[in-house]
Amino acid sequence: MKKLLSVLGALSLATIPASGVVACNVGITPPEINEELKYGDLSEILEVRDLGRIEVEPTEDKIGIISLDVFKDLIDKNNKNDLDWDKLDVVININEAIVSPKAEEIEPEKVPEIEMFDEEIEEQIEEKYTGEAVTVTFKAFADLNKSLTSKVLGEVNSEAEDDVFLNEILLELGKLTRNTKFNPSSNDGYSLKDKTSSTVILVGGEEAEYFGEATISFTSMSS
Repeated sequence: MKKLLSVLGALSLATIPASGVVACNVGITPPEINEELKYGDLSEILEVRDLGRIEVEPTEDKIGIISLDVFKDLIDKNNKNDLDWDKLDVVININEAIVSPKAEEIEPEKVPEIEMFDEEIEEQIEEKYTGEAVTVTFKAFADLNKSLTSKVLGEVNSEAEDDVFLNEILLELGKLTRNTKFNPSSNDGYSLKDKTSSTVILVGGEEAEYFGEATISFTSMSS
């Protein structure tokens, strides 16, 4: 009985706001954490938060959304870790994703005082993520040629200023009914080169949503 009372007297409870879990520190050595699954403060685990440029398949939606499986794989590889994704929430937006710890399943009022030393409950408390949500950025892009089913335009004003001509080329390509997978949200990252009286090469640079080069044919209004 004295031994039990001394253990209870040393019991210290600490509430963790991020998960609403009550943790106990009773001088007991915690179970070994799986070396492949690292737990703790999410901001410390996710050191690499910029995944760089990611090529995606052209879709009828705006470029920028990547699949959840691709995102998880890239996070694990870039951070040299194997995250326990069942304990994390992920919201993927255009060119960014929010990763946050899931609300802990063990509710404080349901954690027994003595029984919690049992191995299963102790593991649940140790193996969790804490801290604030982490924003991970990336730049998704699609292959320009794959995205353009049709590269033949009607009449365009080829004598216009370069920026005006570029804008017209992008707009007209987007209007073509066969180009359902070409939806640039802006002119950023695009340029033109090697213009002739009936063709021009559209270039998608690293800042563009569609990367690569494509030869566009057109009829000049001035001819």
